[in-house]
This record gives sequence, structure tokens and C-alpha cells, in this order.
Amino acid sequence: MKKDLIFALCGNHTKFYDWFYTNAKEFEKPNQELSQIWAKQIHSEIQKCYLNSWRVLVKDYTDDLRYFEGFLIDHALGDLPFSHAWLVNTNDQVIDPTLEPLGKKLKINAYLSKSYYGMELNKTWVIKTAIKLKRTGDFIFDYYEVNNPV
Repeated sequence: MKKDLIFALCGNHTKFYDWFYTNAKEFEKPNQELSQIWAKQIHSEIQKCYLNSWRVLVKDYTDDLRYFEGFLIDHALGDLPFSHAWLVNTNDQVIDPTLEPLGKKLKINAYLSKSYYGMELNKTWVIKTAIKLKRTGDFIFDYYEVNNPV
């Protein structure tokens, strides 16, 4: 993802931008098979990526998944970025349970032409924060503030 686009998306939050750009990781296409399995298990919903990813995270008894927040880039829509949450397994494969219901609704293969750019958030922190706040993410700015006190 281009550095100037990230800067524009982060607004005037220069310190956040520097932290995000320095620590973010880029991933190519999601693993469709694993994403579909998890989407079915948690009954994933369209436009609820934070909730869907959180549900997978708390059901992952293997402790093999990491939680990420950042941007989903849809190359079919001219590299349009969307704020998004997803999971990554120990093989660095993206698991995105939100794409399955989207694909069914639009009757498309929603797994094509996607890439991801984002930060890993500590899964214990994410689970505890969601319970404390009684909601799921977008937590990336909160995570930044906790890990980068003024």
C-alpha cells in the first residue's frame, strides 16, 4: 500500500501514521477455504468484520490465530481501501470470515483481488477490551494509545 495513501487515511495523526507504517504488515489474498469454514462456524455477518473476527478469535482453541486491524484493499475497485479486521494463522494465511456472506449476497467470489495491510493487536488485549467496552473494534487507535503513552 502506498505510503501517501496511508498518510491521507490517518489524517493529521502523524505519530500514529509513523507507528502504523513502521509496524504494519501486508498480506496477499485470503485463504478462501479457511475463511469459509470459520464464517460458517460463527454465522458471520456482512459489514461486521470486527465482530466476525472477534468471534473467531474467542473460538480459536488452538491459539493459532492472530488478530489484525488495518485496511482491506479491493483491487477490483481501483485499490479502494476499507477499514477492516481479519485474522492470520501461523502460516501467514489471512482468514477473513466477513467475505463469505458478502459474496453470497452479491453472488460474486468476494475472495478475488484483495490484499490486506494492517497491525497485529495482542489477542488477549482485544478480547479483554471488547468485554470491558461491551463492543468489538475498531480498536487500533485505542491500541496505539495504550502502547504509545504521551
